Amino acid sequence: MEHRWSMRKPITNNVMLKGTPFGVIQVRAKDISLGGMYVDTGKKPLHVNATVDLAFMDTADGEQQVCVVPAVVVRTTAEGAGLMFHRFAPSTFHMLGSMLLNE
Repeated sequence: MEHRWSMRKPITNNVMLKGTPFGVIQVRAKDISLGGMYVDTGKKPLHVNATVDLAFMDTADGEQQVCVVPAVVVRTTAEGAGLMFHRFAPSTFHMLGSMLLNE
């Protein structure tokens, strides 16, 4: 059953993921929505309900910006994890919306 409340866009960006107990790792984003992101972790295990910080670069208004978003691991696969964003600023919501609308 599909639970997403916003459109999903395929992407292939490197992002940084920070959490316990693994510290900071680089992962590859596979898709993004206003509600979350799926990342390929290179088979590094993440645990469901773990909280993480996700950092990635975005070009907004022609400038590179770092976007840091707190997230919760909501599902895992052998290759990666589905992350649900939570408690982020309105400016981050605006940046995510821009990413989804731009080709």
